[in-house]
Amino acid sequence: MSRDSSGNPRKFSITIVTGPWFPTPPGPPGAVERVWGDLGRHFASRGHAVTVLSRSWPGLKREEMTEGVRTVRATRWKQGRNIYLDLVKDMLFSLRMLFLAPKADICVTNAFWLPALVAAFRPGAGRVVMNVQRVPKGQMWLYDRVQRLSAVSTAIAETIVAQRPSLSAAVRVIPNPVDLGFFEPPVQRELRPGTAGRTILFTGRIHPEKGLHLLVEAFTRLYGEFPDLKLRLVGPSTVDRGGGGLEYLTQLRALAGGTPVTIDAPIYDRGQLALALQTASFYCYPTLAEQGEAQPVAPMEAMATGLVPVVSTIPQFRDYLTDGVDGICFDHRSADRVDHLCKALRSLIADPDKAKRMGDLAAVGARRFGYDQVAEMYLSDFHSLLSVQP
Repeated sequence: MSRDSSGNPRKFSITIVTGPWFPTPPGPPGAVERVWGDLGRHFASRGHAVTVLSRSWPGLKREEMTEGVRTVRATRWKQGRNIYLDLVKDMLFSLRMLFLAPKADICVTNAFWLPALVAAFRPGAGRVVMNVQRVPKGQMWLYDRVQRLSAVSTAIAETIVAQRPSLSAAVRVIPNPVDLGFFEPPVQRELRPGTAGRTILFTGRIHPEKGLHLLVEAFTRLYGEFPDLKLRLVGPSTVDRGGGGLEYLTQLRALAGGTPVTIDAPIYDRGQLALALQTASFYCYPTLAEQGEAQPVAPMEAMATGLVPVVSTIPQFRDYLTDGVDGICFDHRSADRVDHLCKALRSLIADPDKAKRMGDLAAVGARRFGYDQVAEMYLSDFHSLLSVQP
């Protein structure tokens, strides 16, 4: 625990500004908005003064105080397909939040423009912590005046330093957390063939960069060998929620043919999401987004419930799973990558004992990333930032 010079726990004033597209809970959040909404409550429960600035949402108050966290909501930008237009929207969002940001010790944000704007024009808003939740694409020079670049994975940290070596001293790796109060193993999981059937589950955005077309194609091949199998994809599919839109849904359904593939709406209630994971038999997250993923939370939630995540070989997974121990990686760069994915899934489907053994290890490994542990990592880092003279 971070402490002041008298040995007492040090209290901070912390502002958290999430991005322009999704609200924090109780609105329908993205993964990052959920993480920071939850971390804000953990900080407040330890006596810190927390303000969250978030996108507004129909039915939610513009300003409220809940569980010790003051939340202010403004703007209603929607994400689109044009990255340049989205950057303009982010700038307008960031300018609005720049003026809403209160005086504080720490200002944390994952918005694109806001870290640079706060560092340049609002020093009273606090030491700036840029939470890097995407693979940098050459924009790190914007953050030369930012005090901390908090990367959620080692792979992201390495990319930051490679693109902007002068920022190496400002980079720290602090992982995304998992809510271990919800995501825990079930009493029993159906892994052996049975009348109820076994389900392969994916949770996340229904978007081409998630590689779901590979998963559906692999499933149609496996279904011939294992006719009790089902595939369930759960997540947002509309463009404004980060999905691939109707065209991609149509493609997935065509690939599925007559096999038992269901595509369900996102589950925002954590209890219900945990239940979906606990009642699944297998889990796959076949992302192709080498330049998009930072540290995907969804496979970590699956691990916490005792599922073995079958994932691609992008380096962002290496911080929390080990291939062949508590997860399985398939070669997503191979010309026959669907065959590689089939082989990875088959190794669990055909060997329930192996799936159970690896799942138990996955659940143990996920416990390193609980909210208490990650919140303390951030608070210790905030303490170190505030201990250094500007």
